Amino acid sequence: MLNLNLVVEDIEVKDVNKNDVIKIYNSITKEKFFVGNKEYMNIEEVYDRFLEYYLTEGEFFAKFECEHKFIGFLRGRVEFKKSNKVWINCIHINKEYRNKGIGSKLIIKIIEFLKKTYDIKVFYTGILNEEKDNLRFWKKNGFCIERISKEFFDINEKKKDMLILVKQ
Repeated sequence: MLNLNLVVEDIEVKDVNKNDVIKIYNSITKEKFFVGNKEYMNIEEVYDRFLEYYLTEGEFFAKFECEHKFIGFLRGRVEFKKSNKVWINCIHINKEYRNKGIGSKLIIKIIEFLKKTYDIKVFYTGILNEEKDNLRFWKKNGFCIERISKEFFDINEKKKDMLILVKQ
């Protein structure tokens, strides 16, 4: 578990705790948010992701709160090697808070925090090839396509490519 606690303007970025699992589940279910290789996760699977983070060194799982209201979350991991790097598994902002620059502000400040605190040099994320809005978000925040993993995802028995994006 890697702590990720900071404030970005009026948004608190805080480590997820057991009580937040239901908030995350409700958020991804309400908005049909894609996580992993499927379009739906049950509450047990969300809780398993929480336990993975809690028990694994280098994993981070943070919630975003504005005026004590849950507005999204971020999950990823740090790899401490010759060149320290971060994999951002997912970032999710609740629908009513999107297209206001919040996601960009958060990602920029979180990257700054990770660079300063953990000497991170490289940041990666992977997205579904057909997620054009997602690609636009990451490119706007300084990420570029490094490679394509062909047929990485198997969604509803259809193979789909993953774009690997990088920021250095």
